[in-house]
Amino acid sequence: MDDVAASGLYDTLDVNSLAQVDAILDRLTDTSKHNISTLIPGILNKSRFLAGSNLTLADILAYSLCKQNNVTNASIQAWSKKVETSLAN
Repeated sequence: MDDVAASGLYDTLDVNSLAQVDAILDRLTDTSKHNISTLIPGILNKSRFLAGSNLTLADILAYSLCKQNNVTNASIQAWSKKVETSLAN
């Protein structure tokens, strides 16, 4: 499906970006509030989105987990706005 739409969320990413997204998705398998509240801000300190400068599947999953677990802080709030804006476009 991603190949047809060329959304850049997963399948159409370059090999390095795909590996980065996969690594983040692996780390998000622990959906505990503690993991989410430490993992996501730590990554966001280094980049605009979780796997670089563009929205990916990792951001969508993490965004959902933050909402489900009521995890928020300044960096997550700013990133959430970027995710919402990117999804709206």
